[in-house]
Amino acid sequence: MNKTININLAGIVFHIDEQAYFKLQSYLDSIKKYLNNTEGREEIIADIESRIAELFSAKITDAKQVIEIADVEEVIVIMGQPEDYSVDENIFDDQPKTKTSNSRKLYRDGDSKLIGGVCSGIAHYLDIDVVWVRLLFILLFFLGVSILLYIILWVVIPEAKTTAQKLEMQGEPANLSNIEKKVKEGFDNVKKKVENIDINEVEGKVKRGRKSFFDLIESIVSSCVKVCGNIIETVFKIFGKLVGVILLLVSFSVLISVFISLIGFSLVDINLGNELVPFFFDGSFIDTPLWLSSILMFAAIGIPFFFLFYLSLRLLATNISSMNTTIKLSLLGVWILSVISLVAIGVRQATSFSLKASHPQEMIYSIQAQDTLNLKMISSKHYNNIDTNVILNNLSLSYDPEGNKIIYSDYIRFNVKTSDTDQLKVEVSKSAKGRNYDDAIERAKRISYDYKWNENQSQLTLNDYFVAPLQSKVRDQRVNITIYAPEETVIKFDRTTANYVNYNIENDRDLYRKDMAGKLWKINEDNLLVCQDCSL
Repeated sequence: MNKTININLAGIVFHIDEQAYFKLQSYLDSIKKYLNNTEGREEIIADIESRIAELFSAKITDAKQVIEIADVEEVIVIMGQPEDYSVDENIFDDQPKTKTSNSRKLYRDGDSKLIGGVCSGIAHYLDIDVVWVRLLFILLFFLGVSILLYIILWVVIPEAKTTAQKLEMQGEPANLSNIEKKVKEGFDNVKKKVENIDINEVEGKVKRGRKSFFDLIESIVSSCVKVCGNIIETVFKIFGKLVGVILLLVSFSVLISVFISLIGFSLVDINLGNELVPFFFDGSFIDTPLWLSSILMFAAIGIPFFFLFYLSLRLLATNISSMNTTIKLSLLGVWILSVISLVAIGVRQATSFSLKASHPQEMIYSIQAQDTLNLKMISSKHYNNIDTNVILNNLSLSYDPEGNKIIYSDYIRFNVKTSDTDQLKVEVSKSAKGRNYDDAIERAKRISYDYKWNENQSQLTLNDYFVAPLQSKVRDQRVNITIYAPEETVIKFDRTTANYVNYNIENDRDLYRKDMAGKLWKINEDNLLVCQDCSL
């Protein structure tokens, strides 16, 4: 078992085992000894440590948190040993820079920027002159896309700040030799600029107190561009924070709403008024168990908004640590499983309405030719005293006299047609839908409907409602009644029938079905009802 040591490298804390630590310490000491009398020694060492920290960071994963000696040896191979390089002051004049275009990385070049360094960075990445990139953006400006594209690239592309990043931008390996050369170049450029300053010329300019016209224009443009760049950068930072706040509020609100709606209401029997929710939470619509549907729905909706909530937190607070990869993959797996399950449930639910079947029942009664057939509708005192909390396809939820939940409907329609015999025939057709014929016909048979025939009074009393067990589910249950009366039979439509006459019933006065109630009608051989007490 190796001892683990915590080190701070370029501001980043790493866990490194003892052997690797001594190896790294020895390597850094040799570099410091090699650069002992080198100009810019501290800057070179800082950049080298920053590059090593960058390489170490790439090796840290959820499964590996400690830097081992093999990692240090690999970094040393990449960076190189100090004795492998011999850099003198003339190397930059005699030896051209070598670049490997296939290893370039895209950064913004802050050293040769006009606004944000986007064009310079793209030029380095493509290994072309920056003038061509700037000309392209000028052309795009006249097409109306240049400004927006530049702003997006400015925000997305990081700036090359460290020496290692600048070397990667130019396609040069970020090793010990190149970092040393890059820092020395910077010092040499500054030295040359200082040496090339004409003191007398500067004094003359100071004394004259003026600048040339082009110098003045350049100064003004440079200042304006810098100010505008700072303003744009600030606006984008504020905009990013605002977007983060909005995403945070939206995602949190959705999570709370989904939790309350799909978990809370599934455990509580609540009357929500004329809404569809009770059908789902009372188990009268979907075939899947309520608790399972609630969990799947919560996972399918909640997990994406949880990730949105987490991302908005990271957008607002940069110190929020990255989520563990195992947790990410687990949540993704749960979400995919939930979505697939909900799709399967949806397909199963849709197929449960695929076929409609009817179960007709006929009864034949005797009626005298001179008798008047009285039609009357009767309601239930029990069901009329229960509030209807929801209606879906003319079906609602109610309670039977024993207090059990049932499916209830007052959607009853009757029609009157001519019988082919001298007897009265009442046909009650119960219908429902299912995923196949057997399923639909079995559900139709479970519908409970009743009516009464009083032969002494020649009165047919129809219930204005029907019920079905909750286990049948809501599947477009219907009850249609057809009354076949002998030809020339006089029929009295009681006023209670006003809302239950079928739409396609025929009458000689072309009265609306509700207006047929309370009148006497005689049926002829063509199924036509002829009014007997209508005023001309």
